[in-house]
Amino acid sequence: MGEDNGAQAETQVFPRVQLPVVNKAPAEMDFFEALKQTIDGKKITRLGWESNATFGQMIKNELMIFIRGEYHSWTIVPGDITATDWIVLPE
Repeated sequence: MGEDNGAQAETQVFPRVQLPVVNKAPAEMDFFEALKQTIDGKKITRLGWESNATFGQMIKNELMIFIRGEYHSWTIVPGDITATDWIVLPE
């Protein structure tokens, strides 16, 4: 059988280092939190939409949607309300 010379494998323990976050993902929120952001002048969009060229924005106290290069009155549908992938667009 093998010899046991009493040697044990040494385990080195290194301190945990906080790594920098390079490209932090935007915080996702529900529709009502996103709607509050439009009141503060922010543009909102959904991660599930095809591009950031479609977004919602409050203009003169009316919720508008910018789609295909034009602003339109936004008719809110159940999918808008139940979605939780809303984000604020960077300025």
